[in-house]
Amino acid sequence: MRARTTRGRHRMPRGPALRRKTPETLRSAAETTKDALPATGGGGIARLPVVLGWTLFLLFKAAPVLSVVILVLQVVASGTAGFMLVELGDVLAAADAAARRGAPLSAITTQVVLLAAVFITVALAGMLLNSLNVILAEKVTWHVSERVLDVAVNAEAVHFDTPDFHDRLTRAQAAAARPALITQNLLGFVGSTSTLVSLSGVLTLLSPWLLPLMVLVAVPPLVARSRFSRGIHRLTREHSESDRRRGYLQTLLTSRGSATEVRTYGLAGFLRDRNDALHDVRQAGLHRTVRQAISRFLVGSTLSTAILIGCVVLLAELVLSGQVPLAVATVGGATMLQFSGALSVLVVSTNQLYESALYIADFREFHVLLPALRAARARNEGVPAPHDFETITVENVTFTYPEAPRPAVDGVSLTLRRGELIALVGGNGSGKTTLAKLLSNLYQPQQGRIAWDGTDIADVDPDQLRDSVGVLFQDFGRYLLSVAENIGVGRVGDLTDQVMITAAGRRAGVDEFVRELPDGYDTQLGRMFTGGTDLSGGQWQSLALARVFFRAAPLVILDEPTAAMDPVAEQNLYRGIRELYVGRTVLLISHRLTSTRHADRIYVLDQGRLAEEGTHQQLMDHDGVYARLYRIQDETQSTGLTGPSTSP
Repeated sequence: MRARTTRGRHRMPRGPALRRKTPETLRSAAETTKDALPATGGGGIARLPVVLGWTLFLLFKAAPVLSVVILVLQVVASGTAGFMLVELGDVLAAADAAARRGAPLSAITTQVVLLAAVFITVALAGMLLNSLNVILAEKVTWHVSERVLDVAVNAEAVHFDTPDFHDRLTRAQAAAARPALITQNLLGFVGSTSTLVSLSGVLTLLSPWLLPLMVLVAVPPLVARSRFSRGIHRLTREHSESDRRRGYLQTLLTSRGSATEVRTYGLAGFLRDRNDALHDVRQAGLHRTVRQAISRFLVGSTLSTAILIGCVVLLAELVLSGQVPLAVATVGGATMLQFSGALSVLVVSTNQLYESALYIADFREFHVLLPALRAARARNEGVPAPHDFETITVENVTFTYPEAPRPAVDGVSLTLRRGELIALVGGNGSGKTTLAKLLSNLYQPQQGRIAWDGTDIADVDPDQLRDSVGVLFQDFGRYLLSVAENIGVGRVGDLTDQVMITAAGRRAGVDEFVRELPDGYDTQLGRMFTGGTDLSGGQWQSLALARVFFRAAPLVILDEPTAAMDPVAEQNLYRGIRELYVGRTVLLISHRLTSTRHADRIYVLDQGRLAEEGTHQQLMDHDGVYARLYRIQDETQSTGLTGPSTSP
């Protein structure tokens, strides 16, 4: 076989066609929900029926029976306000009549018992409400959180490379904290509405004008509050990315993983200044929104007060004209005050429901991605994927990350055969890890195809295919579980097979240090948890390597598998790599070029394109990119300026 260069051959187009398989669901979601979601800049309380519909739907989806029970209890507890006034009036009237007849107190026993029954009913309903509302809030919060996870786990890896997806995810996660408030506000809404209905009859009897006028009292503050809520929500959306940056900076300042470097380089002040600057920008926007709201609140309060005074004047006129006795007017005045208080509760509850629904709309905007994501996954679900192969062919494959200026992998073609050790080398950013993700079916090519024995992997069940691939990425997972579970998650179906887990540990060279841990393979990892033990970087990487052994897949992809290992562990792995992976195809990605010299074939990537291929000797004779990198690394290592894992 002769070394060859592919630099400059068949460059793929870079127009819109190149991005034809990027996550269109992210853009289509906004169009899908545009008419269904409450507007952040308009619409206001006119959309309240839709908002209430969503809220009730959410409650009944989370806990149908409990929601009905709580709503009935709230109606009972609040809707008896007018009935209590009537019963109290009956008791006083009966007492007055008994006094005139000289009858004993027992004459009003029936009226007193009825009034007591009403009070007991209200008290019991209130106690039950307080208890059951806690359970309902928990159930709704869990329901929303689970729906957020539904989208996250159905999203493909490429979705997590888009800022828009992270913005939507962050807003949806924030919405998950709203259901507890929603349930409280809905109950307040139902309760105040029930109270108003029970009192409305009294006002109507006094004058047909009192009820509509009293209802109008609530309109100005409700409009002002709803506009303020939309302003706050708009501000939150505008600062989605900024808030994520602040969250990231705060994580750097508070997490164990970054604590050492932050203190070593004295970064605390720098990071806090960045965090404070982002906070100041948000605060400036918040102050503007509040200033605008204050003027609306003043106007709304003035209008409401004017209408309320008008109701008082109307009641006084009824007394002066002799249409209503003073005693009845006094009861009417008390009813107006109670009605006004219930209106205030209704205004606050309605506005907070509307405000919460704006955030729940963010959840819906994220959740609406789910059908498209599931449809994409279901497209090939159940289509048998090959469990093994003789040859894997990568045919003119191109992949561009969302919003990236150029392809990460550009028109690459190569071949992997059963039982071969293939090396993939190149400088940083040359596309090696991206190609590994394409081969493991985490990303789908936007041009070209990848085939196992002629079967395009884009046309088969992705989960089935991934089951036949074992991957150790540079950013491998450090699961704060037990040692055995860290290895066993490589094939969750065999998680309890201790014999296989121990065998994988031996092959990866972790068995020796694991047996020195407090509980051996049952040792909890991570000092965040009681009794947890931490590992060195090399030990964590060896555990990740053991996961790959445990998976026992025909295709093994090792992306810088020894970056954190000591020289002895690294040498042992590279010396025994053919024996360790006998019968399997190994794609080795490494900057350590001396580890690739015994590969059956070496592919060299340069700026996303396949520059050269051949054996070590063929590439050295070709005197191209590989030879130059090899000589540079060999020279620096011979002078002692670099260690075994240093990049060229």
